[in-house]
Amino acid sequence: MNSTVELSFESPASVKKKLKTFLFSSRMRSSTIRLIDTDWPQASHIRFMLANYVGLQIMSPRRMPAFLDSVEKAAIAYSRTLGAKPDNLRLQAFLNTLLDDLSYTMAGYIVLAPKAQDWRPAYGRPINSWLVGREAAKLTKSPRAPDKKDVAAIRGAMVAYLGSAIPVQLYGEYHGQE
Repeated sequence: MNSTVELSFESPASVKKKLKTFLFSSRMRSSTIRLIDTDWPQASHIRFMLANYVGLQIMSPRRMPAFLDSVEKAAIAYSRTLGAKPDNLRLQAFLNTLLDDLSYTMAGYIVLAPKAQDWRPAYGRPINSWLVGREAAKLTKSPRAPDKKDVAAIRGAMVAYLGSAIPVQLYGEYHGQE
């Protein structure tokens, strides 16, 4: 393992504020996010849930929070599908890009704390709830390339965590139903 970083609990209010600041700090991103939220009112809730799941302290290769980097990529994917029919194609572009990118980025991360079981993205528990009451939690990342099984397990854990927040028209795809 390498690149150790110390993590601490972030309150839901802090996460929400940072998320909102990022989403509306760019005119283009802001316009796209407003379209997504109009098209799919639960998008805001999904973003907040996933922000709490992976936190905002883990950085992407672009030196920004990994979650925010993935949201940006998902918003671009969504904007590229504007005008696509049926409507759920836009939502699929957003959600697939968000989940796929985030799963790939999070693969190989482990958070360790004294006297506690480790946290991994595939465990199905939001990092922010895991960090409550823990001191000296350390984030490490494996130097090896992400494994396809790890990526799939992380994606599956995030989808399970989101549960019924995923729209019915997308439900079958995410839960292996036709």
